[in-house]
Amino acid sequence: MTSLTRRRALLLAGFAAVGLLAYARVLNTSFLSDDWNIVGAVHRNGAFGVFTGHSRMFLRPLMSVSIRFDYVLYGLEPLGFHLTNVLLHVLCAFLVYAVGNKLLGSRVGLWSGLLFLVHPSHTEAVSWIAGRNDVLCTFFSLLSFLTYLSYVESRRVRHLCGSLAFLALALLSKEAALGVPAVIAAHLVISRPVPRRRAVSVLTLYAGLVMLYFLLRYVILGVFVSEYAQLHISPRGVVRFLRRGVARMLVPPLHDRPLASALAALALGLLGVFLYRRLRSCSKEERRSIGRRLGFPSVAFIASAAPVLPLALSMVDTQGDRFLYLPSAFGCLALAYMLSVIVPQPRRFAICAGAVAAVFLAALLSLNENWRTASELARRTLTQTAQADLPPRTLFLTVPDNYRGAYVFRNGLWAALRLTGIGGELESCHRLSSITLRSQRESIDIERRGARFTVSVEHPGIHLYADPGLGWPSRLGTLSEVSTHGFVFDMNPAARDVGVYFWSEGAIHRYPGR
Repeated sequence: MTSLTRRRALLLAGFAAVGLLAYARVLNTSFLSDDWNIVGAVHRNGAFGVFTGHSRMFLRPLMSVSIRFDYVLYGLEPLGFHLTNVLLHVLCAFLVYAVGNKLLGSRVGLWSGLLFLVHPSHTEAVSWIAGRNDVLCTFFSLLSFLTYLSYVESRRVRHLCGSLAFLALALLSKEAALGVPAVIAAHLVISRPVPRRRAVSVLTLYAGLVMLYFLLRYVILGVFVSEYAQLHISPRGVVRFLRRGVARMLVPPLHDRPLASALAALALGLLGVFLYRRLRSCSKEERRSIGRRLGFPSVAFIASAAPVLPLALSMVDTQGDRFLYLPSAFGCLALAYMLSVIVPQPRRFAICAGAVAAVFLAALLSLNENWRTASELARRTLTQTAQADLPPRTLFLTVPDNYRGAYVFRNGLWAALRLTGIGGELESCHRLSSITLRSQRESIDIERRGARFTVSVEHPGIHLYADPGLGWPSRLGTLSEVSTHGFVFDMNPAARDVGVYFWSEGAIHRYPGR
């Protein structure tokens, strides 16, 4: 083993130690929400149980295969699934280091990888097993870009073929990898590592692979673009996502949105002021070099976010954080490089970057406590449901949706009851609504007059979502007066034999009475 290989092995071991420490509190948490649907699909149908997702929306076979692999090894023990997520995250952080090492130097590369490893915007992708799509996609996307950089250095065709192969694997992990060719195009334009004619030829190959991917989607799914991806793209929505994305690179989610926005603006403003002052003392040639080096990861952040720009990103909790996972790799490169320019002395740079990493780690540990609490809520819900002796036909008026952004049973309740054996005698089980939680003891008000149920939440900051799209059949009844604070449900006479349950104050109750 050469000294370089030994150093990289030690560095990878160090990354693994930090990653396991950062996510130790969630390793033994339970399956949550979509986890149950995914594990249930591979339990019933094998390695390709979730090959095309639900409603023919997704083409993500590598996710399905990886979950099946964990299921064969660990059964219904979530620890192994979480461990796989964390180790994949560690590998992604190491690849961020490798990319930074090639583009920006070893010091910046090291701190880029560490910042990515402990960044607080990653809990949804890493702490939630269903977030593995984004981790796998980012792993193969970074491998594709890293191998492309090797091709630029060596001009060897096998490196270009390897980059295309890794991109194909990234696309089969999640559609977010469609931004990778744009990242490579940005590098070819900004850094100009090859002549223009060769650059056009390279981009043509990546474009051809993307076209083959869409053709494969059409053959398997019957559509080029699924309904889930057919979202309205507006300039205002794109600007909002990018603004929040940049803010979330600097500050963790805070329950006070104005405070989060103000802190992000302050952090960005200070970085801008210090960077401007530093550039004033540089020569014209140095400023040009800094601009090119900082320009690429900044543009790559936007380019890699292109496939998810219509989607939502929160400033107050971790919902939607997984959409930032791939772009944050380039965001961490840009942040670490900016710090190295502002504080060029190696020791002071290490202190400054270490302080930022420590703040990120503290925020990450705090956010992971939300996932632990969500796990406790999910386990308690299943335990109490098992004790309730559910009738063959059951309707839940309310179930916990998420706790401070950490999902509980937004989806997956029926799959959880079947996998755990709790729903052994159930013929049907439906949920009418789900509720966001800011504490474990939120109270739900339910009034019944004949066949009419009036459901409302007491806390004005808590939202309740009721929609026929949640999967309950219309023959059970009709919804009216629907808002984020309640609804009215008129049960059909033919559904009088259905057992009615609801979640409130941290427990499952059967109506009537508590």
